[in-house]
Amino acid sequence: MIKKKIPEYLNKIIEAKQSEVDFLKSKYGLNYFKEKVSQDSQFKSVFSSVLARPGLQLIAEVKKASPSKGIINSNFDPIKVAQQYAQNGASLLSVLTEKKYFLGHPRYINYIKSDINLPIIRKDFIFDELQVYESRCLNADAILLIAAILEDSRLQELIHLSAQLGLDVIVEIHNESELQRVLDLKEVKIIGINNRNLNTFSVDINIASILFKNYFKDNNNYLTVAESGYCSVSELKAIESVGFSGVLIGEGLVKHKDIIDYFKKK
Repeated sequence: MIKKKIPEYLNKIIEAKQSEVDFLKSKYGLNYFKEKVSQDSQFKSVFSSVLARPGLQLIAEVKKASPSKGIINSNFDPIKVAQQYAQNGASLLSVLTEKKYFLGHPRYINYIKSDINLPIIRKDFIFDELQVYESRCLNADAILLIAAILEDSRLQELIHLSAQLGLDVIVEIHNESELQRVLDLKEVKIIGINNRNLNTFSVDINIASILFKNYFKDNNNYLTVAESGYCSVSELKAIESVGFSGVLIGEGLVKHKDIIDYFKKK
């Protein structure tokens, strides 16, 4: 179930995504996706094992646009962007598949997978079991689940289903109250701490580090990913020294070449 109190713009995104889900259900049905997944029942994602490697791992985001920034990459070609990231230090890729507001597409995952051998997380607004099965059919290695939009019971259901299908999950939180909710759930392996305030769009890159120090400094039960706002090597060195497993960067890779150089030299 979707949480009742979320910002209006998120409601609009979810309404658009619900229409897509309803279309898939009416055209194909849930069993269509279940049967496709069952044909590859031995799948097991390596996303988390790559993220667990020593040092800070770069999750490079393949993204054309966002509601807050508009067009980020005017000459967007998902395969070329992913190739560039893969050649310059990315360990993992995040691929935006939301169509209306981020100008992504689910097919981008298969496009990139056919050319690049890096684990991919599907970054989208996922709230229905069909989307989890669909993600496996798209050859995603992991999915993003956003705590801010999901009730605890639905979040737990989707985490469990993902584990059954061999998918890894980044559970994304934006503040301490969301983090406390997620820590009470089962089967959570990766927690993403997003520095962006969902109500104001403002970014405070100190949020991730503060929450890490308060909750994960002496807790090795989770892999942690810092998200949003990083645009300098000094900021990356700071979160690496704190102990983050990875960092997810999109716009920063497009605008700040020294970040790419930092990971390329690793």
